[in-house]
Amino acid sequence: MENAYDMQRGQRMMSGTRRTVAVLLGAAALAAGFVAHAGTQAEAKSEERVKQALDRIEQLVAAADSGPGIAIGLTDRERLRGVVVHGYADLKAKTPVTADTRFAIGSISKSFTAVTLLQLADEGKFDPAAPVSKYLPSFRVDSRYPQITGHSLLNHTSGLPNYYPNLSSMRYVVHALHEFQPTYAPGEHFQYSNTGYQVLGYVVERIEGEAFAAVLKRRVLDRLGMHATLPQMDDSARQALAVSYQRWPYDDSYVEANWFPYTAADGGIASTVGDMSAYVRFILNRGATPQGRLLSPAAFEKFTTPALDDYAYGVSVTRPAQRTVVSHGGAIYGFRSYLEAHVDEGFGVMFLANGRLDARMMGEVISIASTAFGGSGKASMTRESDDRPMDAASYAGTYRRQDGTAVVFSRGADGALSLEQSDGARIGLIKMGENIYGSGATGAYLFFADEKHPERGAQEVSNGADWYVKEGAAADRKLTLPEQYRAYVGRYRNHSDEGPDVRVFARRGRLVVAPAESAGPATELEPVGPASFRPVSPSFSAERLTFDTVDEGMALRLRMTGVPLYRMDVP
Repeated sequence: MENAYDMQRGQRMMSGTRRTVAVLLGAAALAAGFVAHAGTQAEAKSEERVKQALDRIEQLVAAADSGPGIAIGLTDRERLRGVVVHGYADLKAKTPVTADTRFAIGSISKSFTAVTLLQLADEGKFDPAAPVSKYLPSFRVDSRYPQITGHSLLNHTSGLPNYYPNLSSMRYVVHALHEFQPTYAPGEHFQYSNTGYQVLGYVVERIEGEAFAAVLKRRVLDRLGMHATLPQMDDSARQALAVSYQRWPYDDSYVEANWFPYTAADGGIASTVGDMSAYVRFILNRGATPQGRLLSPAAFEKFTTPALDDYAYGVSVTRPAQRTVVSHGGAIYGFRSYLEAHVDEGFGVMFLANGRLDARMMGEVISIASTAFGGSGKASMTRESDDRPMDAASYAGTYRRQDGTAVVFSRGADGALSLEQSDGARIGLIKMGENIYGSGATGAYLFFADEKHPERGAQEVSNGADWYVKEGAAADRKLTLPEQYRAYVGRYRNHSDEGPDVRVFARRGRLVVAPAESAGPATELEPVGPASFRPVSPSFSAERLTFDTVDEGMALRLRMTGVPLYRMDVP
């Protein structure tokens, strides 16, 4: 689940009281470790390198914008080598993060689902190449293509939609798919699908005859010694977790994220950094554990063999310099997680956070760890993009519409952005989302940066159906918006636990949709039918956006791949 998240207020809250702790497994455990592993001078030097790496990571994390709280684990194939924790599990109560703090891991849960199904495959109870309907008869889609298999669900090539937020963790999602029409045959394209992994969880239940959480605990968590891990996030789990936070879009403060029960197989696990490091060791040891193999060599090979876009079964797999790196990230409720296992180099890093993960910090941590374990010292994977807000000065300037009408934005001494009126008066704007500023009087303005030269700042801005280009910027000013599109611009919302809440603007003669409250980018749309659109990229996207119920020149409903959102009279 990738959902989707007062920097200033948070810094004030944590000033003078924020703690950074490096946990090196305790003096007794270290002493035992040296007795067991310091038989040679090389081993002693290895211990010293790891200790120095942990010290460096501790300093790095303390200096980074790592959100309310974070826990980082370093492990090799044999044992957890150290944990660095920083910040708070609960900002209000000032409860510090410890090595025992539980975080939701989001989409890393998908790989646990894959491991469970591969165990069933080892036992002859599940065939990834068989149609999913063989195991789950209620699963069917309105498709002219070959039937969807477990294999195509596991590696996100099924063509199913990404997510039905109004049906999150609800069994009805299987029946909602009866009316879904894929746009390509299974295996042709990679398109991430939380929905597909929810279906896989119900496949497991049908095969085993018990709840997915119970199967997961018995087959995987207990056998890996992950006894602090919760297999699902029901209401009883809430008090066992750190408090999670999202950035309030209006001032970038940290506010408590919404809570809702989540038990589906695409993102329902909560865990500690120690337990997740045990899972990393399972990957480093290619499916083996101290108590025996969890997966056969053949099953582990399937688990880590990528199909399209370097994606295998619930994990990304790349081979830089012929060395295998297994990774995946996760996000739910505002929690963030990231796992990276360097299989050939024999080390892994686990990140858990209850607000955000700083991308630059993550890369540096992995580089430090790689050097400590004798690797190249290079961060190998593309991680979560940095979501730190741009300075208001990036948006200042004069922008003109095609008919010459100008809007002027300026940055005041206080750093805030203002809209200058023709009489010289200024209207103060507030931040409403990523690159979105506005007010009740002005509506929302969505700014677009120069993608090739982001240092130039914003070059275009949209306000509803109006599109403006910054003076001096190169853009085609002759593009016109089809008149009927004006009915579609506005703000739409679904009141389910996860929303979504979006704004629709016009840009360069096309519609764009932008998340209203998250850090997601704007998506450009192209028409595929009357009042119906799809994302321009990727061209094979199964997602559809359809507007209907036009009343007095305004569409009152937007359906996003079947999920209804309704117009709200707010900017």
